[in-house]
Amino acid sequence: MLSLIGLAGRVLCRLDRTAGLKHAEWVPRRFASKKAKGSTKNGRESRGQRLGDKVSHGQAVRCGNVLVRQRGTVKRAGVGVGVGRDHTLFALEDGTVQFRRVRRRKLVKSGYTWEDRVVVSVKPPTHVVENEKNERAHVGLALVL
Repeated sequence: MLSLIGLAGRVLCRLDRTAGLKHAEWVPRRFASKKAKGSTKNGRESRGQRLGDKVSHGQAVRCGNVLVRQRGTVKRAGVGVGVGRDHTLFALEDGTVQFRRVRRRKLVKSGYTWEDRVVVSVKPPTHVVENEKNERAHVGLALVL
């Protein structure tokens, strides 16, 4: 195939008889007016989202500490735990963290199925106080403002 460059960015291509034509023809062809974009192998330098549990079961936390960072409500908020607008669970009061698995029945098309959920709650701290008879008693702390 022979090609000649004509005016205004056009190419005249000579189609010969090997292309299945009876005689040779000159057909105008046009160049691309925009450069084609190539693919890139860069753009993966963003850091991870750092999702997951930030504290473990039984660990002491202060009010406002982040307990779990998640996408969606994978883990649910229990007593003493708040939910942020990005579904982050955080402590509403001082205490110790409790993770517990709750199983409940869920209605589906074919009947019932069991669904497991993890509920995160914060248990307020208790102090051990000895009374006059040297008996130990667990007393919860009251917040005085």
